[in-house]
Amino acid sequence: MKGNTDFAFFGTSHIAVHILDALAIAGFLPSLVVTIPAKPRGRGLEITPTAAEEWARARNIPVSYTWDEFDKGAWDVAIIVDYGKIMPKRLVDK
Repeated sequence: MKGNTDFAFFGTSHIAVHILDALAIAGFLPSLVVTIPAKPRGRGLEITPTAAEEWARARNIPVSYTWDEFDKGAWDVAIIVDYGKIMPKRLVDK
């Protein structure tokens, strides 16, 4: 990670991955990726993780499906891109 910026990333789809890729190219990797749990997709209804989860796991970045891990951290910033859930007010105010 570039500098001392400790940040969490909330995202789900390939759109979020485009932003994650741009951040990585700039030298910034999140310390935590929060996404939605894997769910059945496609014709075979295979349980498939989100694109953001696959991106994070490929880089050994912790993944969370709840806000609990985010609540435990002392983040400088949180980036939210195509997350797919409404953020609770307590997180927005944090």
